[in-house]
Amino acid sequence: MLVAWTAGSALLGGTGDRLAQLKLPYPHLVFGAFANNLPLFAEAIWETARGAFIGLLLGVAVGTAIGVVMAQWRVLEDAAYPYLVAAQMIPTIALAPIVLAIMKDPYATKIAVAAYISVFAVSLGTIKGLRSTPPDALELMNTLHARPLEVLVKLRVPAALPYFFAGLRIAAPLAVIGEIVVELAGSKDGLGTLILVTQYYGGVANAHLFWAAMIVTLVLGYVFARSVTTIERIVAPWQPEFRRR
Repeated sequence: MLVAWTAGSALLGGTGDRLAQLKLPYPHLVFGAFANNLPLFAEAIWETARGAFIGLLLGVAVGTAIGVVMAQWRVLEDAAYPYLVAAQMIPTIALAPIVLAIMKDPYATKIAVAAYISVFAVSLGTIKGLRSTPPDALELMNTLHARPLEVLVKLRVPAALPYFFAGLRIAAPLAVIGEIVVELAGSKDGLGTLILVTQYYGGVANAHLFWAAMIVTLVLGYVFARSVTTIERIVAPWQPEFRRR
């Protein structure tokens, strides 16, 4: 990929385009801009990652609660599901400025939007998981006269974990996206603000910083997603994909 990137930069530069380094700068210059501005990026990464993480935790709590309640009563799910879907259809880029104007606190807004954007995937995964309990296992628990709470804790929840983590793997990078959107809308710190500032002021030097910020954002989202997989491997190691051959 780096070879293709370098070749593309060289080909674009060979066309005589004066904006070639703005459109597709050489990767070593982008990485050099990152290395030369480590304190700036460290602060931006911390601000974005912290807000996204707290927002994700809040979204997981709310989404799991919604999923558990809706999984118990089909009528409630049928009534509430269209509203849950409709809420997710609101573009985050349009919602973020509204929430920021209401809350008047960029940090709280970033957490709220990150939580909001991650609720949907977590709730769907929870509902699907709780509804996917093997019928034979339920019948066995009934013959053992297990109480409803025991069935939930010892059977339904473990059976639902793969679906829950599948939703969480989607929600984790979405929380980073929500964080970035709020930072683009008016925050004073974070990777989104760095992207906005370097893009707004232009210039070759800022172009390298802009591309570096974009790549760091990509890596941060990937780290969030991979962290969920690592936690899943620890919490639910019985899944076939985690078994050693």
